[in-house]
Amino acid sequence: MFPTYQNLIECLQITLRTKKKITNNVLHVLKYITWTLNVNISVITITQYKNSFHKHNFCFRYKFQNSLVKILRKPHRCKPINIILFQKKYYILADDCSVFPLLINLSPKSRLSFNNINVSNDHILNIIKDINTTVFPFTINVYTSYSFIKQTSKQIQNNLIGQYINCSNNDILHILVTPDLANDSIMINQLNLPSNTIRFNKHNLFANTGLTEGDQIFAERTEKHKTLNQHSCICDHDETCQFIPTRKSPRLGAPLMIQCIY
Repeated sequence: MFPTYQNLIECLQITLRTKKKITNNVLHVLKYITWTLNVNISVITITQYKNSFHKHNFCFRYKFQNSLVKILRKPHRCKPINIILFQKKYYILADDCSVFPLLINLSPKSRLSFNNINVSNDHILNIIKDINTTVFPFTINVYTSYSFIKQTSKQIQNNLIGQYINCSNNDILHILVTPDLANDSIMINQLNLPSNTIRFNKHNLFANTGLTEGDQIFAERTEKHKTLNQHSCICDHDETCQFIPTRKSPRLGAPLMIQCIY
């Protein structure tokens, strides 16, 4: 069908009903594909650490991934598609490669402590799947992201994917989830976010907007139709004035109306 991944994206970006100067964002296209076709697609970049004295200090980062498709939309239509983007070229990651890309500029963990209570990645995974049975003395908000972000990013709070509520305590633990490439295992990081309460609705998780087809090219102008071909108010039209008096001549049409009655 498509010889390379880049040919597929270019085909999806521009259609016959789209202007050439308008191109859809690649991440938006991938988001639409993963939701619509239920395919686990991950795009990974190779980035060199800053302030590194060794030229081979690199890390893997998510350029794109869909956490909810990875975790909740199973089984998938096909096996995971893992793509490496390096120096503007695309490579398919081998199945036997063990890589865990980063989703935030923090080291991922499998367990952390909050208010002297241990919280593991399995606890957070159960909250996302809405099967949690563990009682915590605080509220837990679970977030994710489609691509790599900084811990200070304001977009984190827009991707709330799970919540555990404890109404008896005002403390809130904010967790960012980084999923694995192939399976539904996750790693977690604690975030320092405002303690304001966010309302979570699980029915909004799978809401996804479709791709737009560009702006309107041609603007069609329709002429206004003239009723009775009048050039003024219909009450002053000649055919109307034969039967109904007008404001200009109140007695106009009165003899005709009398003749019609008798």
